[in-house]
Amino acid sequence: MPFVPRGEYKIVVRPRGGLLVGKVMMPELVRAVASAAKVNSEEIQRDTVCPNLAQNIIVISTPEQARVSQYASVRALGIGGQAYEVFAYAAAPETMVKGVIGGIPLSEMPEMIRANVVNDYNDTALEAHRIGTSHAVIVLLNVTTTRRNASPAANYAANRTPRARETANKFKTPFLLRKRERERKTATEKAGKTGQSKFRFSRKDDSPALPKSAQRERRNSRSENRETARRHERSANRNMRRSLSRDRAWTDVVKGSAKSETNTKTRQRSSPPARKPQNDPLTAKMLQLESIIKLMRESMRQQQETMRKQAEMITRLTSQQPRSGMQWRERINFIEELKLRD
Repeated sequence: MPFVPRGEYKIVVRPRGGLLVGKVMMPELVRAVASAAKVNSEEIQRDTVCPNLAQNIIVISTPEQARVSQYASVRALGIGGQAYEVFAYAAAPETMVKGVIGGIPLSEMPEMIRANVVNDYNDTALEAHRIGTSHAVIVLLNVTTTRRNASPAANYAANRTPRARETANKFKTPFLLRKRERERKTATEKAGKTGQSKFRFSRKDDSPALPKSAQRERRNSRSENRETARRHERSANRNMRRSLSRDRAWTDVVKGSAKSETNTKTRQRSSPPARKPQNDPLTAKMLQLESIIKLMRESMRQQQETMRKQAEMITRLTSQQPRSGMQWRERINFIEELKLRD
């Protein structure tokens, strides 16, 4: 559609007889509208007639209110020697609004409806007609709208509402309070680690009461110390038993007791029968010496390992101050074991 002047009266013509507005030439369409509305050529030149191909309608814009009724009374258009049925009505201007009245019986004629609505008592009513064959009547009202300033700055100044940033700042904790909270939290954690508190004292005694986190860490450390003491005590007893058994085996081998002979006989029975060499006495002595050397090496290695563990135990016990009864008992047991070995 071309540009339609703003503020003029607009009439909409809707074809109903199968007329396609896009297939009709513009001069022929203008002559058909002028002859149907009984408007001369000079008056039709001051008006604007434009087809709307998307909706298949004809829009007529006129500055004169007298010609609105003439265009709205058109019921047929003669184009190409054929009459096409149409329905024309006045569209509501931009400065007007529409209203609907329901419950109007079908026996009321259009003239009666218009006379009852458009009169001196309804100054704003300009037009009234029925909507199809329903009981509703549409009324065109001339309402002078109140101009409002649509500027965002003016509306914001008139109706002051908090914005998102201001609303967030309302519930934001000040920087000084957050800083003090961080300092207090850091001091509490340090006091919990060192076992000293600077904030409150218990009612039972004058000793400083630790926070819950420090108390929990203290309980965990005590249980860990007990477990560690038990493990070390078990390992020390086990090492002691092993060393004593190895010393006995070494003495039995050196003395050539019956126990070692029994062990060698048992080993020989379990092992497959070996081929006897030619020099039997010399070979037996060589084998005996080799077994003695192996046992000596093994016992020396085990003694070195035991001495290393004892040195580590001594270093650990001397470097740490015993805190619980389990640690004291572990130290006493270790000293007694050293005395027995000496």
